[in-house]
Amino acid sequence: MTITLSKSSEAWLEQEVAAGRYASVDEAVEAALLHWRLDTAEVDDDDLVALKPSLDEALAQLDRGEGRPASEVFAKLRARAAKAG
Repeated sequence: MTITLSKSSEAWLEQEVAAGRYASVDEAVEAALLHWRLDTAEVDDDDLVALKPSLDEALAQLDRGEGRPASEVFAKLRARAAKAG
């Protein structure tokens, strides 16, 4: 399968890999698709097993104090939504 992405999506994927969040663009795309599937409740046990490393890393980041308060995250989302719309 071949998929053509916009330049901005391609750049974002490459930034995610460069930042060390993913080992490859393929891995980043798989993670994005898994998150999308989670949002639509089309998830099976294999998907949850694939998600476990990401969850473990997220929990480790919180343990290291690298998290942000939900109020901060939602405030930024609200600001972006207000600009967009």
